[in-house]
Amino acid sequence: MKTIILNEDSVSTDIFSDDTVLTITDKEISVGYPVEYIIMYANSKNSSIATDITKPENWEVNKYKYINQEWVLNDNYEEPE
Repeated sequence: MKTIILNEDSVSTDIFSDDTVLTITDKEISVGYPVEYIIMYANSKNSSIATDITKPENWEVNKYKYINQEWVLNDNYEEPE
């Protein structure tokens, strides 16, 4: 598995299987080959991609931070209603 992490606060925003191709540029992250969709809010200036991760069972967008190869609950996360 792999995850996109925002550099500012280490929040994990997306999870992908190992075989999903992610291409990060200074403008965006393209998903798939051929490209299936583009993530516009993330790019090489504000994000990074962590690989060889194990997704927490209850992972949700923004619920976790990925710091020093460890999952940490995001104190700012609010459960959806």
